[in-house]
Amino acid sequence: MIATTTSNILVTGAGGAAGVAVLRDLVHHGHTVYAADCDPYAAGLYLVPERQRMLVPRGDDPSFPATLRDLAIAAGVDVVIPTVDEELEAIADVRPDFLAVGIELLLAPAGALATCLDKWALVAMLTDVIPVPNTSILDERFVADPGVFPVIVKPRRGRGGRGVVLVEDADQLRGCPHDGSHSRHQDNDGQRRRWLHLPPWHPGPRI
Repeated sequence: MIATTTSNILVTGAGGAAGVAVLRDLVHHGHTVYAADCDPYAAGLYLVPERQRMLVPRGDDPSFPATLRDLAIAAGVDVVIPTVDEELEAIADVRPDFLAVGIELLLAPAGALATCLDKWALVAMLTDVIPVPNTSILDERFVADPGVFPVIVKPRRGRGGRGVVLVEDADQLRGCPHDGSHSRHQDNDGQRRRWLHLPPWHPGPRI
């Protein structure tokens, strides 16, 4: 629907890179676009006319889904595109409430989101599909192998590299949370990963 007709579309996360990119593209293609964010100074809000800017609670606020739905109804929105991780599951859980008033959600099913937003669950699902790092949950049962360092420790949930730590030895690992909220990732060959540096992307013709 978005690709073939003009629509009234609400994009959340107008302060983030994803939200700004979506807003710009939709405006470029002639849609009537509403921008929503919890921050009144979010950059993407100012890509649309003032009457099409919406302030919403944070995505982890219990009132967020209902507030978003009410704003979408009042604006005559056809499609909602959420772009912030913390919003996705909350909106997916009330998808029927949006569909009941004729509002589509550009959003994966709740089960897929639950897997993709949990790094441990995603690695476990992909283990027999593609090569993945040797991964373990850090909890009270975890015992470190002294010969496998360095390793990466990261929160099971989160984005943008927040909380990701390069752990060089067992002493440093013991200082990481062992409550099941973090996971330990090790290259399967036990070697420090080499980084691939790519040149800057330059805009070109659409394909």
